[in-house]
Amino acid sequence: VRMKCELDTSGGIKLITEEGNAIVVSFREGTGDEALQSITLASDRATFTVSRDCGAAYVCTKVVIRDHTHEEMLPADLVTDAALISEQLSRLGGQSLYIQMVPMLHEMLKVA
Repeated sequence: VRMKCELDTSGGIKLITEEGNAIVVSFREGTGDEALQSITLASDRATFTVSRDCGAAYVCTKVVIRDHTHEEMLPADLVTDAALISEQLSRLGGQSLYIQMVPMLHEMLKVA
C-alpha cells in the first residue's frame, strides 16, 4: 500500500509497482503456534529475514547485503496468532494504513 502497488493474482501473487516492476509474493504454512515463524524479503542485491524458532522467546533478524551480514535477536512480545491479530486490530482506529491494506491482504490470502 505504501509503495502504491497494484495486486495481480493471475498466476500467483504479484505486486506491480508504479514503474511496472513485479514483486512476487509467496506464502508457506509453517508448523507450530507462534504468531510469526518466518518472513523473507529478497531482491537481487539483498535479503531481509525475520524468523522465530518454535517456542523461542526471541525473534532473529538477519540482513544480507552483498557480502555484509547483520543479525540481531529481539524479544518476541506476542506468542499466539490471536495475540498478534488483536494487537494489530487495536491499532486500526488511528492508522489509515491498516484500513487500506486489509482488502489487499484479504485478496492475497484467497489465492494463497
